Order: sequence, then structure tokens, then C-alpha cells
Amino acid sequence: MYKKLKYGVLYYKNYATMPKNYTEIDVFDQFVNGSYLVLLPLIERDIVHYDARDEDHGETLILWGSRHKRDDLVKLVVNKGCKINAVSNADGNTAVDIYQEHNNESMVNWLKERGGLSSDDLPRDEDGNLIEE
Repeated sequence: MYKKLKYGVLYYKNYATMPKNYTEIDVFDQFVNGSYLVLLPLIERDIVHYDARDEDHGETLILWGSRHKRDDLVKLVVNKGCKINAVSNADGNTAVDIYQEHNNESMVNWLKERGGLSSDDLPRDEDGNLIEE
């Protein structure tokens, strides 16, 4: 039994070790550490809330994946429908900005082909404030 929680932390029943108890997993840590055996099935089954933000930096899974060069996981969450132009609360960057900083033009192009924008290209109001998606 899976349960979505606000900040990307979820509980799941671990049948191998605790058949009647629940275990807590921090989805962001799993994403950064590349724990594919745990994270990928959760993403595939739409259990993970892709646009949840971590409590420390206000970043979504696409931003975490971009920062930690987890291209395959970034592609997976984009293909599953995350907000491709999520903006980091920490530095105002999008995934495109982060990949540009990493000089990863193939991921910049891949994201742009799917609607990804740099933070400079996001729509703003007359006062210069970002207009939410």
C-alpha cells in the first residue's frame, strides 16, 4: 500500500522485512542517490508526486535530477508529466538553466524540444514577477 505525502516522502509496505509495518522513504534522497530499484517503480506506477518540493531547498524532482546529472530519471519524470519549467526556490533556475551550467547541450535540447525554458524566457508580468504555470 502506497501513500502520497506533501513533500515527496512516502510510506510503503516492505513485505520482505516488515510485513505489517510501514517504512519511510525520502523520494528526493532516492532520486539523488540513484536508487533505481526503489524509485523507478514508484514513478512508473504514478505513486510519486512529481511536483512536490523538498523542505530544504524548495526543489522538485526534475530540479534535483538536473543538479545531480540523473538524465534518465529527469527524462522519466518529464515523460510522466512533471512541470518541466519548475523554478528552484533556492536560486531561481529551471532544469534548462541547470543543464546549461553543466554544459550538457543534449539535455538542454531535449528539454527545449518538450517545452523547457530557461528562467530568463519564462513569462513574467509587467513588474517582472514570474507568472505561474
